[in-house]
This record gives sequence, C-alpha cells and structure tokens, in this order.
Amino acid sequence: MEQRWSVRKTTSMPVMIYVNGSPMAACRARNVGLEGIYLEVISPMFELESRLEVEFTLPDGEEHRTYRLPGVVRHVTDGGVGVMFLSFHAKVFRILHTVLYECRAMGGAIATS
Repeated sequence: MEQRWSVRKTTSMPVMIYVNGSPMAACRARNVGLEGIYLEVISPMFELESRLEVEFTLPDGEEHRTYRLPGVVRHVTDGGVGVMFLSFHAKVFRILHTVLYECRAMGGAIATS
C-alpha cells in the first residue's frame, strides 16, 4: 500500500551522497518527492536504516542552488535505494513543492542539470 503524502516526480538529476560529511558516491535520482528520493546506484552500497546526506541542485528563480538533506535508507533494491528525508530546510520544501506541483500541472519534469 502506498504511504506517500506527496507526488513523486520522475527525474534523472545528478546527486551526491555523503556519509559522515564525506562524499561517498555520485549517482542519479530516479524520482523525488517532498518526503524522499530514489537513488540509482549500481550496486547498493547502503543497508536499511543507513544514515546519509543527499546533495542536489534545484532551480530557484533565475539561479540554481545546491542543498544537502539528511536521510535514512528505507528501501534497498538491485537498482538503488529509497531514501526518506529526515528534516527539511523550509526553502527546499518550498522549491520542491513548486517544482513537483507546478511542473506536474505543465507535464514537465525536474531539470537534469
């Protein structure tokens, strides 16, 4: 049963994964929502409940800004990991909400810069 409280948006945006403040892997996100992100990793290197940080760039008006959010691994598959965000910067929440819902209404996707 689906338990998400926001839409998921298909994407292929680049993401950097950090563990204990150190970069661990560069990958791509398959989808993103207000509560989490699915990351494509070749060989899942993270176990369930692993803590990490996910860094990504989002459009913010005329600019792009990079954000790093803490998360926990909730799903592990052959193709990647599902990460639930543990906290939110208010500005990230607003930007993600705008990107997810306004782009969805227009049939667009999240930028893949």
